Amino acid sequence: MKPHLHLIQRVSPTPSTRNPGEFDVTIRIEALALPKVQTVNIPSIDGETTAATDEETQMLTAIQNRAILSAYQPPRPIPPAPPEVEPTPPPDFDDSYYCVVNAIVEVDGRPQCWIDYRTEGKRFYLFEGEAFRLGEVNCTVKKIEMQAKRVQIAAAGGIFAVRLGKSIGQADDLRYFLTGIVDADGKDWTPDSTGELHCVVVYDP
Repeated sequence: MKPHLHLIQRVSPTPSTRNPGEFDVTIRIEALALPKVQTVNIPSIDGETTAATDEETQMLTAIQNRAILSAYQPPRPIPPAPPEVEPTPPPDFDDSYYCVVNAIVEVDGRPQCWIDYRTEGKRFYLFEGEAFRLGEVNCTVKKIEMQAKRVQIAAAGGIFAVRLGKSIGQADDLRYFLTGIVDADGKDWTPDSTGELHCVVVYDP
């Protein structure tokens, strides 16, 4: 059968009493569109037939274009989604700048620091002596300074002071020591000195 019967309201199959193994099917059809039919149920006004409106013509076209009784066409298979690829940071990316000390609190009488490792979505709650990993680097909380609001972290052979709200990438390397202030000639700075002021810093690995 060609696909010209449309707007099927109900299909009622019942086992046949005359032919075992077969079904009698009752189909209730509200709209019927046949090939080469160009008219619809056109209303009449005062006994005169009116021309089909654009809306009625569009409705007829939509019904004729349906294929409810045509052969079943299975939907096209959805192609599998490509495997998710873990994004890789650029070669010069330093995630220490996204590892932030965002709280220094006291828990059971002991100072504790909260470290927010944003590139991996992790947060560490650490007491003094406890360790965590920053990428491939092992880090240990050496000291939590409540008054100074900073945390001393041992990593990569050094000790770094990270102030509250700052990242490890912004830490002060505690292996550098300020030993004095001198003038442009290298002499100790005095109130009578002139020229630029210079700091003398010693590095002690």
